[in-house]
Amino acid sequence: MGDESWDILEITPEGWKIISHSEIIFKRFNVTQPATRPAEIGYIDLIWKYCRIKDDEKLLLIVAIISYLIPEIPHPITVIYGREEEQRALHAKS
Repeated sequence: MGDESWDILEITPEGWKIISHSEIIFKRFNVTQPATRPAEIGYIDLIWKYCRIKDDEKLLLIVAIISYLIPEIPHPITVIYGREEEQRALHAKS
């Protein structure tokens, strides 16, 4: 986590947890800043309250949002269009 406790965020197919010891050795640099601890509870479906997206395009938007958090990889360009009074459509290309 980059903090003084040297806690580690372990991610597995079952989920994630913060652990205090790992057999993997991590190297920390002088410029390392503590990471924000993830929320214990979160619901990605809350985003649909603010974004009306077709069901078959929801996964595409979630993947795009997550990709924006990963530096130095190509990111999709999200284009949202439509008339002001209508629901906008979502299209993305990478």
